Amino acid sequence: KGSGVVLLDKTEYLDKMNKILDDSTKFVKLGPTSKFDNLNKIEKSIIDFLKKLVYNKEIEQSVFMAIKPIGSIRPRMYGLPKLHKPNIPYRSILSMIKSPQHKLARFLNFLLEPVLAYYSQFVVKDSFEVIEKIRHAKSTNTVLTSFDVKQLFTNVPLEESIKISADKLYEIRIPNLEKNNFIKLMKIATSDVQFCFINTIYS
Repeated sequence: KGSGVVLLDKTEYLDKMNKILDDSTKFVKLGPTSKFDNLNKIEKSIIDFLKKLVYNKEIEQSVFMAIKPIGSIRPRMYGLPKLHKPNIPYRSILSMIKSPQHKLARFLNFLLEPVLAYYSQFVVKDSFEVIEKIRHAKSTNTVLTSFDVKQLFTNVPLEESIKISADKLYEIRIPNLEKNNFIKLMKIATSDVQFCFINTIYS
């Protein structure tokens, strides 16, 4: 957040990252990349499902060509230190750029724009907007509070979030995709993603 350059002790970095990845409620350790790299199989399974959608006329051939994974790179996990917090905990970042799911996720993000627009009316962009909204508030019996979620992205209830997103999308605007196939695409893009950290594959 401070836009600074941080020098880290490698042993401490690996120790803190391994503690994050040792949480068996969030991650499954599969094993060394030499034995557990399933990149080609994952690519093929995504392509096979997309071909089925083309055959069923749920997506256009042009969409298939735009989002099918080719020459993918394995997703990578790394950590960023939170310098403003005690004991400098790490924020885990999963880089999905050029992963088998990357282009699919961008396509789904496009489809979900109406859902984002609907729920954005309940969101403030930044602290300046908060100040603007409460500047003329008349209430005298009010407390302003803030909650911080630890490891936010690994604590999002994924199944529930996908269901809420799908229900709202098909309420606002029904795409050509069958709803159950849209949900399956969402799960392909988000759950059971295999990634590596220091030559080890996790899910």
